[in-house]
Amino acid sequence: MKGWDDKKINRHPYLRAAPRKPEDLERFFSKPPVILSPERWPDHFHHKGSIWHNLYRNYCSWGRKNAFPLARYLLEADVSTPLFDSLADRARRFPPLTMAVVDAGERSVLEGVALLAMEKIVSPILIGNPSQIQKISSEIGLSQEIPVVPAHSDEDAARMGVGLVKEGGIQILMKGHSHSDTFLHPILEGLRRKKRLSHVYMAELSTYGRFLFITDAAMNIAPDLEAKAQILQNAIDMAHCLGIQEPKVAALSAVETVNPRISSTIDAACLAKMADRGQIKGAIVDGPLAFDNAISQEAAKTKGISSPVSGSADILLLPDLVSGNILAKDLEYLAGATLAGIILGASVPVILTSRSDPPRSRFLSACIATLLWHAKPREYDGGDHEVPFGS
Repeated sequence: MKGWDDKKINRHPYLRAAPRKPEDLERFFSKPPVILSPERWPDHFHHKGSIWHNLYRNYCSWGRKNAFPLARYLLEADVSTPLFDSLADRARRFPPLTMAVVDAGERSVLEGVALLAMEKIVSPILIGNPSQIQKISSEIGLSQEIPVVPAHSDEDAARMGVGLVKEGGIQILMKGHSHSDTFLHPILEGLRRKKRLSHVYMAELSTYGRFLFITDAAMNIAPDLEAKAQILQNAIDMAHCLGIQEPKVAALSAVETVNPRISSTIDAACLAKMADRGQIKGAIVDGPLAFDNAISQEAAKTKGISSPVSGSADILLLPDLVSGNILAKDLEYLAGATLAGIILGASVPVILTSRSDPPRSRFLSACIATLLWHAKPREYDGGDHEVPFGS
């Protein structure tokens, strides 16, 4: 695998302990695994059809340079993400949902699907080039029994995915390796309901003790005030579904004072007042706030800002798609954030991550989509609360 060397392998305790010879497999499998929790050892580690088994089979037969089709995930799994781990544990309690994967013929996409199938989070249906999907599936140990729907192009795959949702039986739709605009076009036409479609990145950082909901970084390019209010309400409803009863929202701009020459400061101030008047429900909203005084109470004190949101923001509402996208990727690549991405406002949860995102990001996104699906009103007493998708 490109970029792998002995130093990187030996730094990881799980890979370092891997057997060097096929005859060592029995001895190695008798040891408790480092990453998987004990209650999941029998099904997911010892089972010969599992990805974990295939990983070490490949290790023994191919050697260090060509093995480890899932090694990137293993290294990411070694990063501490207690908040995401808690959500994943909640998702495991539900029976698997059926998930259609649009344009699935790419390795990192199928590695994410394999992890979800292994954990029994979803029952996948793969849409794309059958020969390409089968080739990669065999390389990573993904079951060949997973249904594959042939598609001859990205556009064809996206239309088929939406068609399967409309026919019923599909509870989650996931973007594979297709471009976002290609994937989203039939969703806007066929799955949009009363709510505005918007995107949320959930980020977990070791330096921040709570989730950050970053919106909108992928759908709404330059939203006006009305659109921002709808985008914000979607994110608030999503936070409620995940157990955050009264999220704190920072409406971001470059500065923390209203400046008529910076339209995002005016929008932010209006959103805060709309929340005061009950036009935006279920959250504490303040703005405009700059990023530093939204995240750091110390920074806010230094600037003389008194805000109930500073230092404990849950939701960051960005002025536009460009700033949201840059912020999310900055946090991921420079601050070591773990991201998951969801589109809200459609008839089913839609997973949209970057094509360069690793398998674990897709895995965590599907866990969140599972929780959102099961938060539908029919699953709760009375059914009178809002969910961030459906009509």
